[in-house]
Amino acid sequence: MPPSPTFDAGRFAVLELIARGRALPDVLDRVVRLIEAQREGLLASILLVDQEEKCLRDGAAPSLPMEYTRLLDGQPIGPKNGSCGTAAYLGQRVIVEDIGTHPYWEGFAQFALPHGLRACWSTPILASDFSVLGTFAMYYREPRGPNGSEVEWVDAATDLAAVAIGRDKVERSVRRSEARYRTIIDTAHEGIWTIDTSHRTTFANRRMGEIL
Repeated sequence: MPPSPTFDAGRFAVLELIARGRALPDVLDRVVRLIEAQREGLLASILLVDQEEKCLRDGAAPSLPMEYTRLLDGQPIGPKNGSCGTAAYLGQRVIVEDIGTHPYWEGFAQFALPHGLRACWSTPILASDFSVLGTFAMYYREPRGPNGSEVEWVDAATDLAAVAIGRDKVERSVRRSEARYRTIIDTAHEGIWTIDTSHRTTFANRRMGEIL
Protein backbone atom coordinates (compact mmCIF):
# COMPACT_ATOMS: atom_id res chain seq x y z
CA MET A 1 0.00 0.00 0.00
CA PRO A 2 1.55 3.37 -1.02
CA PRO A 3 2.16 6.02 1.68
CA SER A 4 -0.84 8.25 2.33
CA PRO A 5 -0.73 11.98 1.52
CA THR A 6 -0.88 12.63 5.27
CA PHE A 7 2.15 10.44 5.83
CA ASP A 8 4.08 12.16 3.05
CA ALA A 9 3.14 15.55 4.51
CA GLY A 10 4.46 14.38 7.87
CA ARG A 11 7.76 13.36 6.34
CA PHE A 12 8.13 16.73 4.62
CA ALA A 13 7.36 18.47 7.91
CA VAL A 14 10.17 16.55 9.61
CA LEU A 15 12.60 17.42 6.81
CA GLU A 16 11.63 21.07 7.21
CA LEU A 17 12.44 20.90 10.93
CA ILE A 18 15.86 19.45 10.10
CA ALA A 19 16.50 22.16 7.50
CA ARG A 20 15.61 24.84 10.03
CA GLY A 21 18.10 23.44 12.52
CA ARG A 22 15.62 22.22 15.13
CA ALA A 23 17.26 20.44 18.08
CA LEU A 24 17.78 16.70 17.54
CA PRO A 25 15.51 15.53 20.40
CA ASP A 26 12.61 17.50 18.93
CA VAL A 27 13.15 16.05 15.46
CA LEU A 28 13.42 12.47 16.71
CA ASP A 29 10.29 12.93 18.82
CA ARG A 30 8.41 14.11 15.71
CA VAL A 31 9.65 11.08 13.73
CA VAL A 32 8.41 8.68 16.40
CA ARG A 33 5.02 10.38 16.68
CA LEU A 34 4.62 10.33 12.90
CA ILE A 35 5.01 6.55 12.83
CA GLU A 36 2.86 5.94 15.90
CA ALA A 37 0.03 7.93 14.28
CA GLN A 38 -0.18 5.39 11.46
CA ARG A 39 -1.73 2.63 13.57
CA GLU A 40 -3.48 2.43 16.90
CA GLY A 41 -1.56 0.41 19.47
CA LEU A 42 1.81 0.96 17.82
CA LEU A 43 4.54 2.20 20.17
CA ALA A 44 7.92 3.30 18.87
CA SER A 45 11.31 4.45 20.08
CA ILE A 46 14.63 5.74 18.78
CA LEU A 47 17.86 4.88 20.56
CA LEU A 48 21.23 6.46 19.74
CA VAL A 49 24.54 4.61 19.62
CA ASP A 50 27.15 5.67 22.16
CA GLN A 51 30.35 4.57 20.41
CA GLU A 52 32.58 5.15 23.43
CA GLU A 53 30.49 3.14 25.88
CA LYS A 54 29.24 0.62 23.27
CA CYS A 55 25.68 1.07 24.41
CA LEU A 56 22.41 2.70 23.37
CA ARG A 57 21.15 6.02 24.71
CA ASP A 58 17.64 7.40 24.88
CA GLY A 59 16.67 9.32 21.76
CA ALA A 60 12.87 9.52 21.71
CA ALA A 61 10.11 7.31 23.10
CA PRO A 62 7.14 9.55 23.93
CA SER A 63 4.59 6.75 24.33
CA LEU A 64 6.59 4.05 26.09
CA PRO A 65 6.39 3.85 29.90
CA MET A 66 9.00 6.15 31.46
CA GLU A 67 10.22 3.38 33.76
CA TYR A 68 10.94 1.23 30.73
CA THR A 69 12.70 3.99 28.77
CA ARG A 70 15.02 4.55 31.72
CA LEU A 71 16.00 0.89 31.46
CA LEU A 72 16.65 1.25 27.72
CA ASP A 73 19.16 4.06 28.31
CA GLY A 74 22.57 2.41 28.56
CA GLN A 75 21.43 -0.92 27.09
CA PRO A 76 24.59 -2.69 25.86
CA ILE A 77 25.16 -3.40 22.20
CA GLY A 78 25.76 -7.06 21.48
CA PRO A 79 24.31 -10.37 20.26
CA LYS A 80 21.15 -11.43 22.08
CA ASN A 81 20.84 -8.04 23.82
CA GLY A 82 17.16 -7.49 23.12
CA SER A 83 15.92 -6.37 19.73
CA CYS A 84 17.71 -2.99 19.71
CA GLY A 85 21.03 -4.08 21.17
CA THR A 86 21.17 -6.94 18.69
CA ALA A 87 20.11 -4.81 15.71
CA ALA A 88 22.84 -2.27 16.52
CA TYR A 89 25.38 -5.09 16.86
CA LEU A 90 24.43 -6.89 13.63
CA GLY A 91 23.65 -3.76 11.61
CA GLN A 92 20.46 -5.36 10.33
CA ARG A 93 16.76 -5.55 11.16
CA VAL A 94 15.78 -7.81 14.05
CA ILE A 95 12.17 -9.03 14.24
CA VAL A 96 11.04 -10.51 17.54
CA GLU A 97 7.41 -11.59 17.34
CA ASP A 98 7.22 -12.76 20.97
CA ILE A 99 9.48 -11.14 23.57
CA GLY A 100 8.51 -13.77 26.12
CA THR A 101 10.00 -16.68 24.17
CA HIS A 102 12.70 -15.24 21.90
CA PRO A 103 16.35 -16.03 22.82
CA TYR A 104 17.45 -12.45 22.04
CA TRP A 105 15.38 -11.31 25.02
CA GLU A 106 16.74 -13.72 27.61
CA GLY A 107 17.80 -11.51 30.48
CA PHE A 108 15.79 -8.56 29.08
CA ALA A 109 12.21 -9.84 28.83
CA GLN A 110 11.55 -9.07 32.50
CA PHE A 111 11.92 -5.37 31.70
CA ALA A 112 9.36 -5.33 28.87
CA LEU A 113 6.71 -7.90 29.81
CA PRO A 114 5.49 -6.15 33.00
CA HIS A 115 4.58 -3.17 30.80
CA GLY A 116 2.57 -5.33 28.41
CA LEU A 117 5.15 -5.14 25.61
CA ARG A 118 5.07 -8.45 23.73
CA ALA A 119 6.58 -7.83 20.27
CA CYS A 120 9.54 -5.66 19.25
CA TRP A 121 11.06 -5.14 15.81
CA SER A 122 14.21 -3.04 15.67
CA THR A 123 15.93 -1.59 12.61
CA PRO A 124 19.39 0.03 12.63
CA ILE A 125 19.66 3.68 11.61
CA LEU A 126 22.61 3.76 9.21
CA ALA A 127 24.95 6.56 8.15
CA SER A 128 26.07 6.95 4.54
CA ASP A 129 29.12 4.80 5.33
CA PHE A 130 26.82 2.12 6.81
CA SER A 131 27.97 2.71 10.37
CA VAL A 132 25.16 2.36 12.92
CA LEU A 133 23.90 5.67 14.33
CA GLY A 134 21.03 4.24 16.34
CA THR A 135 17.96 2.03 16.17
CA PHE A 136 14.27 2.51 15.45
CA ALA A 137 11.99 0.08 17.27
CA MET A 138 8.28 -0.72 16.96
CA TYR A 139 6.45 -2.38 19.85
CA TYR A 140 3.05 -4.06 20.09
CA ARG A 141 1.15 -5.39 23.06
CA GLU A 142 0.47 -8.74 21.40
CA PRO A 143 2.85 -11.25 19.75
CA ARG A 144 3.01 -10.51 16.01
CA GLY A 145 5.27 -9.73 13.08
CA PRO A 146 5.28 -6.72 10.74
CA ASN A 147 3.32 -6.36 7.54
CA GLY A 148 4.44 -4.62 4.36
CA SER A 149 3.10 -1.20 5.34
CA GLU A 150 4.86 -1.29 8.70
CA VAL A 151 8.17 -2.14 7.03
CA GLU A 152 7.70 0.88 4.74
CA TRP A 153 6.98 3.12 7.73
CA VAL A 154 10.13 1.94 9.47
CA ASP A 155 12.26 2.49 6.38
CA ALA A 156 10.93 6.05 6.12
CA ALA A 157 11.56 6.64 9.82
CA THR A 158 15.14 5.38 9.72
CA ASP A 159 15.88 7.53 6.66
CA LEU A 160 14.58 10.65 8.42
CA ALA A 161 16.39 9.82 11.64
CA ALA A 162 19.66 9.20 9.76
CA VAL A 163 19.45 12.65 8.16
CA ALA A 164 18.72 14.31 11.50
CA ILE A 165 21.42 12.46 13.45
CA GLY A 166 23.98 12.97 10.67
CA ARG A 167 23.34 16.70 10.59
CA ASP A 168 23.59 16.91 14.37
CA LYS A 169 26.95 15.11 14.31
CA VAL A 170 28.30 17.51 11.67
CA GLU A 171 27.14 20.54 13.62
CA ARG A 172 28.69 19.20 16.83
CA SER A 173 31.95 18.52 15.01
CA VAL A 174 32.01 22.07 13.58
CA ARG A 175 31.39 23.56 17.03
CA ARG A 176 34.20 21.49 18.53
CA SER A 177 36.57 22.54 15.73
CA GLU A 178 35.66 26.19 16.18
CA ALA A 179 36.19 25.92 19.94
CA ARG A 180 39.62 24.32 19.45
CA TYR A 181 40.58 26.94 16.89
CA ARG A 182 39.47 29.76 19.19
CA THR A 183 41.46 28.25 22.08
CA ILE A 184 44.59 28.04 19.93
CA ILE A 185 44.19 31.62 18.73
CA ASP A 186 43.42 33.02 22.18
CA THR A 187 46.40 31.32 23.82
CA ALA A 188 48.92 31.96 21.01
CA HIS A 189 52.12 33.77 22.04
CA GLU A 190 51.94 35.92 18.92
CA GLY A 191 49.53 38.78 18.63
CA ILE A 192 46.78 38.21 16.07
CA TRP A 193 44.76 41.11 14.73
CA THR A 194 42.34 41.02 11.81
CA ILE A 195 40.63 43.89 10.04
CA ASP A 196 38.04 44.08 7.28
CA THR A 197 38.19 45.96 3.98
CA SER A 198 37.04 49.12 5.74
CA HIS A 199 39.99 48.86 8.15
CA ARG A 200 37.74 48.01 11.07
CA THR A 201 38.93 45.52 13.66
CA THR A 202 37.08 42.22 13.41
CA PHE A 203 39.17 40.24 15.90
CA ALA A 204 42.16 40.61 18.22
CA ASN A 205 43.40 37.84 20.45
CA ARG A 206 44.44 38.26 24.06
CA ARG A 207 48.14 38.63 23.26
CA MET A 208 47.47 41.43 20.77
CA GLY A 209 45.45 43.20 23.44
CA GLU A 210 48.44 43.00 25.77
CA ILE A 211 50.77 44.32 23.08
CA LEU A 212 48.48 47.24 22.27
